[in-house]
Amino acid sequence: MLAYVRETLDLFDTDDPHQTSKILRRCTRIASLRGDWQAVTWMELEAFEFGGPKPAREGLAVDLMTELGLDSDDPERRAIAEAFLTRRTFDEKSGDGSNAGLVSGHSVELLEEHLLMFDGEIAAAAPGPSDSYHSELDKSGARAKLRASRETTRVTLAKTRNVLHHYLLRAERELTFLSFNETFLARTARAVDEALEALSPEALRRFNGAYARIRDGDDESLNQAAASCRRVLHAVADAVCPPQTAPAVGRDGAPRDLTADRYRNRLLWFVSEIAREVLDSKPQPLLEIDIKILSGRLEALDSLASKGVHANVTAVEVERLAIQVYVLVAEILDLKRRVDAASRATGEESAS
Repeated sequence: MLAYVRETLDLFDTDDPHQTSKILRRCTRIASLRGDWQAVTWMELEAFEFGGPKPAREGLAVDLMTELGLDSDDPERRAIAEAFLTRRTFDEKSGDGSNAGLVSGHSVELLEEHLLMFDGEIAAAAPGPSDSYHSELDKSGARAKLRASRETTRVTLAKTRNVLHHYLLRAERELTFLSFNETFLARTARAVDEALEALSPEALRRFNGAYARIRDGDDESLNQAAASCRRVLHAVADAVCPPQTAPAVGRDGAPRDLTADRYRNRLLWFVSEIAREVLDSKPQPLLEIDIKILSGRLEALDSLASKGVHANVTAVEVERLAIQVYVLVAEILDLKRRVDAASRATGEESAS
């Protein structure tokens, strides 16, 4: 898509006499594929032939929408049609000013044909060596009128080219950003998947199950997806801090319950105690906060599911939750990697 947008932008630098209509068709395709119905609406208006110059009047937008088969009661579409008509309305500077207040009702393709026609007629009205004074005077007047009409047509096409160029630049910017994000997220996902496969295949299996249920979209599947996210953190906690039957005492002297069902405690213990001791660095306060917030949300969703309150869990909420869990797991796994590397280095030093 991004390559297609850039190819279309390059068309602005060609001398094709049908350049604008070709760009318009390509832009309509881009907008349609992107689901940009607002852009598709005004592009369809640009391609629609609804007659020559018409007086600008109240209700013209509704009439035009009716001709195109659009819902004239839709305020957004009506606003788009009115903006199109404003762009197509001639002012006092258009040509010789005789069309001021009129609306150009020709399609972009027909405007291009008119431009070529005017060029041909202007060339045909050029003075010849055998022309009399009066003949040359007549041709001079004809050329002036043709040039005025040509300029009106050129300005109308230029306005269309400007909005098309602006649309393409915006599409390029958005697609470039999207492409970067997709590459970044794909790289992150690949790294997390590989680490999970090595550390906890069960967690990876549960992640895949969660995303599959989100795609199903029904209430039961969404609640199961949220439960799967909690089980992912359980599996990661098992990998980084296995359950303990006896309470563990932290640096602050307070006991911690690290039994199997206390996965949040075990994740926090790994971050604030195990990682701190091995890496000899301060705790990870932001990571601790993330663990507390996400585990709290997961427990709340579990509570809703157990009460049968499905309407409170939407696909968007669960999808965002899964992404946040994924990012949290990535941070924990990165910390685990650094802890393991430091432990190996310490062991090698002791052995030597």
